[in-house]
Amino acid sequence: MAAEVHETPAGPLEIETAPGVHGIAPSTLELARRLDVRPGERVLELGCGAGLLAVAAARLGAGRVVAIDIDEAACRATAANARRNGARVETRRGDFLEAVRGERFDLVLFNPPQTPGPRPFGPKWGGEDGARHLRAVLPRLREHLRPGGRGLLLVLSLVDERALEPLLAPFRVEARGETGRELEAAEYEGYCPGLVAYLAARAGTGLRRTGPGRYAFRCRYLRLRLPPEGPRLVVNADDLGADRARNEGIREAFERGIVRSASLLANGPAFDDAVRTLSALAASRFGPLDVGLHLNLSEGGSLTGMPFAGTKQAAWDGLARADAGALEAEVRAQLARLRSGGLAPTHLDGHQHVHAFAAARRAAVEVARAEGLFLRIPDEPALGIAAGTAFAPEVEKIRENGRALHPLAAAAGVRVVDAFRGLAAARAPDIEERALENLRASLAHLPGTGVTELMVHPARLEAGAAREGPFSSFATPAREAELRALADPSWPDWLAERGIALASFGEAGPR
Repeated sequence: MAAEVHETPAGPLEIETAPGVHGIAPSTLELARRLDVRPGERVLELGCGAGLLAVAAARLGAGRVVAIDIDEAACRATAANARRNGARVETRRGDFLEAVRGERFDLVLFNPPQTPGPRPFGPKWGGEDGARHLRAVLPRLREHLRPGGRGLLLVLSLVDERALEPLLAPFRVEARGETGRELEAAEYEGYCPGLVAYLAARAGTGLRRTGPGRYAFRCRYLRLRLPPEGPRLVVNADDLGADRARNEGIREAFERGIVRSASLLANGPAFDDAVRTLSALAASRFGPLDVGLHLNLSEGGSLTGMPFAGTKQAAWDGLARADAGALEAEVRAQLARLRSGGLAPTHLDGHQHVHAFAAARRAAVEVARAEGLFLRIPDEPALGIAAGTAFAPEVEKIRENGRALHPLAAAAGVRVVDAFRGLAAARAPDIEERALENLRASLAHLPGTGVTELMVHPARLEAGAAREGPFSSFATPAREAELRALADPSWPDWLAERGIALASFGEAGPR
């Protein structure tokens, strides 16, 4: 059989289906379009057939891809297609998870046969309720997922919901889209007489008639995650909206790295570009990028006419004398601007940590309480990364104000994470040379459970960087070094070895 070219997120792939191997179904192509593989991740495909999903995952930068099928011909076809497309895929013959005992993955792909029938009729048979193969895999999926891992699954509406519900109950289920599928009665009668009548009798669970001899059902694409057991890490990128270079850096750190959340400057010069970036990511295979308000009371212009000090130090010193009502009005105006861009903020923090200083902390607490937002508490333990440098007094000053913010947030019932990191790593003297090492050093002793925020500042500097004026202070090669560190493909292994699962503020839940 001649090879066919299929469009995927990894680009066009040339796939040949060998005799006796199941062809590339439309549902498999739809599943391929929803792949969210990041560099370095370990991926497992169950029931690989010709290997389209496995090859696409490898081409998207997975560190390791294992493809399993019970049919030896399918394993040979997958291996051949991997070579044809310049991809590295390890094939194994086996019955689903039996072939990977004791192994764990970041992403498990599963598109099993699910057509129900009263008796076996061929490779599409999913048992009497359609859930036969789902029942063989989903109860054991937990033992094969690494911390923060996920499953990407196709589920047909033909499957009996009474059988499906308990299988999905242990997971947090995220919808990844839905398509329709039409069938001709003759198509199914050819290999299983009476099957359409059997399906039609269960029309309340998924099959509907669309015309003479024609029926339709739904294909749902689901992402499954496990409830967290160990520490969770929210990697949050500050300064979205400062300039196009930082917007681009944050986008890249989200798509290629471990960033899951970002904080947007409502009065940043590149606010509109940031909104467009967020909109594009929401429609991508990775999206959406979680977003919060990066409250700015120091640089650029305010939204309410409130005068800004112009520098970080002047803002910190002047906030003790600022009017609390004017501060709260500015906070609300900046939050409203995010919402006017169609965004749903999940958290609030401060540009240069202004939200933790003097009168601003009460305004920040009140708005976070009223809006149900997570509030950053920049109280990082002494890590020694920036000790003895010119930045050490500044780091300590931020910590002191973070400690003062904590009881106000607790008294108001504001949502906060359990720990904060990133102050020292961002101010280390050797950040350009040791950005990756410094970030990991800051994560060396996290709490055994709960949620930790890691503050980062990735940026691209080639074009669109603010070289002077407001928001230019962080437009340095150090930010690009931080971007390279965040996109390092060894992160999935490093985090999994420590039992740390990545999350966003939207996924973190209440404290």
